[in-house]
Amino acid sequence: MSDSIEAAARTLNADDEAYVVLVHGWGGSPEAWRGVEWPERWRPLAYELPGHGDRRGDRPFTIRHAADGLAEFIRTHVESDRPVIVVAHSMGGQLSLLLNAEHPELLDGEVVIDPAYGAPDTPEEVAQHRKDLNDLRERPYGTMLRFLHGAFSPYLSEAAKESILVDVGRTEPRSLADYYWDEYLSDAQVGLYPATKRVAARRTRPVLGIYRTPDRAEMEESLNPGILPCRTEAWGADHGHYLQLEAPDRLVGSIMAWAGECIPAPVAA
Repeated sequence: MSDSIEAAARTLNADDEAYVVLVHGWGGSPEAWRGVEWPERWRPLAYELPGHGDRRGDRPFTIRHAADGLAEFIRTHVESDRPVIVVAHSMGGQLSLLLNAEHPELLDGEVVIDPAYGAPDTPEEVAQHRKDLNDLRERPYGTMLRFLHGAFSPYLSEAAKESILVDVGRTEPRSLADYYWDEYLSDAQVGLYPATKRVAARRTRPVLGIYRTPDRAEMEESLNPGILPCRTEAWGADHGHYLQLEAPDRLVGSIMAWAGECIPAPVAA
């Protein structure tokens, strides 16, 4: 085998240069990645969503605006000769989903961590989304605290919990309801399973899905069966929503193993 063929076939490892574009979730910030240690030659770049943290006043609070901003962020900050892995948590998974489907030239692989898509579209589930939306409009922070109560687990440190609460407090309250509506109830939503599946069918870059439970991992696998290189993990129902903060070393190990199977290494000049 020639050197050129070997180079083309080689996959990414910890000694290669790469970008890791980090996309936090609803009510979060780049602090959602604190404590995650990437390989020394993998450069992390954290994208901050409009309406959150230092971008609190950046409107509109829609998935499309945030996804377009993510694409521009990558164009601005990434050099084209290095592999790009987009790692997205929760609502950030809707952004990475759209990016993979619409701008495959901007990434080489997508990692989703308990993403906020693929939800059941039953009348009961949709009715619950409408109720939650009304609660968010009337009591945004109080409703968020209720959501967080169900998202935490014993694996999460007290410092991590405090950081998550601080992030929520720095989020524009109106954005919490606006994003929720756009995720699950607007005409443009991609959070319910049928809409998720339509977008996912257009993804062309490999996907790693990290979930709590097997049924959610199976949902990811069902989105594009047998067409897109896809690997999933289910860490267990005793975990919570913030998997990257609960077990950061495990997360990085999983991503490195997947990249070693699915992501081409940079071609030497």
